[in-house]
Amino acid sequence: MKVLWVSHSSGLAGAERALLEGVRAVAAKQISIHVVAPTEGPLTTEIASLGLPVSFIRYRWWMSPKGWRAPYYRAANSAGNVLAWPHVSRFLRTLKPDLVITNTLVIPIWAMASKKLNIPHVWFVHESGDAEGDSFDFGSRWTFRLVDALSLLIIVNSRAAEHSLSRFVPLGKIRQASYAVETPDIGGCRTHSGPLTLGLVGRVSANKGQAEAIEAMALLVRKNLNVHLKIIGDTDSTLSRGLRRRASESDLAGTVEFLPFSDDPFQHLSDTDLALMCSHKETFGRVTVEAMKMGKPVVGAAIDATRELIQDGWNGLLYEPGNANDLADKISMLYHDRAALAIMGERARTWAINQFTVSRYAQQLTSIFQEAISMSRNGSTPVN
Repeated sequence: MKVLWVSHSSGLAGAERALLEGVRAVAAKQISIHVVAPTEGPLTTEIASLGLPVSFIRYRWWMSPKGWRAPYYRAANSAGNVLAWPHVSRFLRTLKPDLVITNTLVIPIWAMASKKLNIPHVWFVHESGDAEGDSFDFGSRWTFRLVDALSLLIIVNSRAAEHSLSRFVPLGKIRQASYAVETPDIGGCRTHSGPLTLGLVGRVSANKGQAEAIEAMALLVRKNLNVHLKIIGDTDSTLSRGLRRRASESDLAGTVEFLPFSDDPFQHLSDTDLALMCSHKETFGRVTVEAMKMGKPVVGAAIDATRELIQDGWNGLLYEPGNANDLADKISMLYHDRAALAIMGERARTWAINQFTVSRYAQQLTSIFQEAISMSRNGSTPVN
C-alpha cells in the first residue's frame, strides 16, 4: 500500500505531531509512506530522519484571517492554488499513490486533485471547524459539503469531534483514531508540601483560557495559598501583553510565569505538580494526555473532548467552563490533599499509557486506509 500524506505546514503543532506519530506507526506495518509539505521545517526533518521520502510543493489554504484583510487573503489563496494545480496533478500522476491523506481541514487542493484523478482520498480532521481568528473562504456550510464530496472517509480524534462533524457529513463516513501521544519518560507526580506548581500549555489565545487561569490564581493567592503557575506557550502578542499586565496588577508577578513556546515543552511540564486545561473548545486535548502520561492529574473545563479524557475525581477534576471561582476551588482541593493529588496522578499515567499507544494508533489507521482503498475499488459507500 502506497500512501501520500499531505501536511498543511512543516511545524510541530498538534496536527503535525499526529501526522508524525501516524507515519511512524503505520511504517512499521510495511505501508509505504510519502509525505508532502509546503516548506522545510521541524516536521519534515523528523520525517526525513526516519528514512522516508519527503517532497515540497507550494500550495495555499482555504482559510483567511477575519476582518479587513480577508478579501486579500482569499484572492491570494485562490490564485496560489490555481498556480499549484499543475504541480500537484503532475506529482500525483507520477507517484501513483493508492491513497491520499489530507492532514487537517485547512488545505483543499490535494483532495480536489485526487478526486479529479480518481485517487482514493481521506481527510484527517484534527480541528472542529473555523479556527480562532480565521474563517473558511467559502463559508463553513459549503466547505463541509466539499469535504464530504471529496472524501471516501473522514478521520477524527475524539467522540466530541465526531459529534461536531456529524452535523455536516454523514456519520457513516466518520472513523475515529486515537493518537499515540508519545512523551519522554520523565515527570511523575511530586508529593512535597511546598508550593503547588501548575502548568498550562498552549498558544496564548482567548480560547485557551489563560485569563481564566490567572483569575483563579489571584483568588488562591488571596487565600494565602502557596501556588505557582507556568503559562507555557507565551508569545509577544497583544493578548499576551494584556495578560502580563493583568498578572502584575493582581500582584502575581512572582506567582505567574510566562514561558515561550517550545517544540519540547515536556521539561517545563515535568517540573509541575498539576496541569490545567482551560480551553473553551477542544476536539482532543493532546496536552491533557501528555500531562497524564507524565503522571500529572489535570484540572480541566468540562467541555468537548476534555470530558472524555478526565474522569472527574479519578484521574483529575472537572470545573465549570468560564468559572474561575470553581477552577480555584478544584485547585484548592488538591493543594490541601497532596495524597489525593498523587493518587490521581498515578491513575492518570496508567490510564493514558494504556489508552494511547502506537500499536493501537497503527491498527486504527491501517484499518481505515485499507477500508478506503477497498471502497474505491468496489465502488461502495460507507454505511451507518
